[in-house]
Amino acid sequence: MSAHRPAPLLGATLLGAPLLGATLLGAPLLGATLLGACAEGGRAPSAAPSAAPSAAPSAAPSAAPPLPRAAAGARDDLSPALRRALSGEGAPPLPPLPEGAPPAVASSAAEDLGAVGLSPSPWDPEAFARDRKRMDVDQLARAFEQLDGGVGWRAGGRDRWREQWAALGGPNFITRVTEDRRPSVLFNKLIRDAAVEVCAALVARELPAFGPPPAARVLVTTPDPAALPADDAPTRAAVAALLWRAHGVDLAPEDPEVTRWVTLAAEVAAEAGGAAEAWRALCVAAAVHPRFWSY
Repeated sequence: MSAHRPAPLLGATLLGAPLLGATLLGAPLLGATLLGACAEGGRAPSAAPSAAPSAAPSAAPSAAPPLPRAAAGARDDLSPALRRALSGEGAPPLPPLPEGAPPAVASSAAEDLGAVGLSPSPWDPEAFARDRKRMDVDQLARAFEQLDGGVGWRAGGRDRWREQWAALGGPNFITRVTEDRRPSVLFNKLIRDAAVEVCAALVARELPAFGPPPAARVLVTTPDPAALPADDAPTRAAVAALLWRAHGVDLAPEDPEVTRWVTLAAEVAAEAGGAAEAWRALCVAAAVHPRFWSY
């Protein structure tokens, strides 16, 4: 008999299952009670307990009442002054424009939208100017020939432009198939070398008294090539012709730009003590200027 005593305990446990189910089923009722308490909010609790819910279904909630509409003539309660202000009647006139002031013009639609003038003014000469570009090797060679009258950059019968082709940015068709036309330190050094050698040969050809006549010269166009450059009419005319040939700027002999170049020639002549160095300095300065090798 003692071996079969746990059976009633098992039965009691099984019989207790409905009680557990009832407890679990009652959890929603407890949750509903808690939710109802939250819905009540700050209402004061009633003195008497609420009656048990009846079995009859509750009636459907009534629809929300419509919002009240403004009755006809609701603005009649506005004061006459306020009604005139709202309608624009009786506004004070604008003060008259002062004498000599331009008439008021209504702004266009583009100005109302905030136009900022993306296109520059057509009368601005620098408005549509692009960035300057460096000449390629062939253009540099032709530019120097125009400047020196055909002397050319040669050494021992060799064309120095062909020798410095790759160094000046020309394609070698091994590592570069297009010409590099970006200014660089090496480019500036080679342009200076070309200017010094070409201008020295040009001055040596034109400066001697037995050289070409003034009409056939391209640099020293003064009547007396051995005379020191000074601030006179022949020197100014020669400098203006040099700037036209080298930079393509047409300046009058009295222009301030010509005065600066004449001052440079006079200072070099005073320091070096000769006309050859002064004209050579003018030639070199004109050739290394960016206006000569760029466009």
